[in-house]
Amino acid sequence: MKHKTRVTDFDLFTRSYIETAFWSSTFEANADGTPAGKETGRQVPFDDMFTERDVDMESLINIQDDCARFQKENAHLLSQWDEEQAGHDFWLTRNGHGAGFWARDLPHKDELSKAAKACGEAYLIPDTDQDGSWVVVVQY
Repeated sequence: MKHKTRVTDFDLFTRSYIETAFWSSTFEANADGTPAGKETGRQVPFDDMFTERDVDMESLINIQDDCARFQKENAHLLSQWDEEQAGHDFWLTRNGHGAGFWARDLPHKDELSKAAKACGEAYLIPDTDQDGSWVVVVQY
C-alpha cells in the first residue's frame, strides 16, 4: 500500500476516524494547557491543542493501515453504511466508548462491533519529536 502523507488525501473513512480520535481523546495538562506527562487532574481534549497535522508519520502510516485493513476485511458488512459514520464508529467501538457500531439501527452492527473490538484499543499520546516540538503518536 502506498501511504499518503497528508490527511486531506485520505479516504473519508480514515479522515473521520482521525477526527473522532481527536475530539474523543484527552490528555493530562499543565495549567497552560500543554501536556503534563503526569497526573494533574486537568483533562484537555486533543483537539484543543493538536490537529491531524501534528500526528507523527509512523502513526499516520499505522492509522492508514488499520483503517484500510478494517474496510477491506469488512467490506461486505460496511456496504450499507455511510463511509464517514463508519470511520467514526470504528474509533469509538474499538476503544469502548459509549457509542459506536452497536448503537446504530443499521445492518451488521453486531458483526462490525465484534470486528472493531478485535482490532484492540488505540490511544493518542502527546509526545515530542527530535526538535522538541509537540507531536501526537498512536499507541496500541
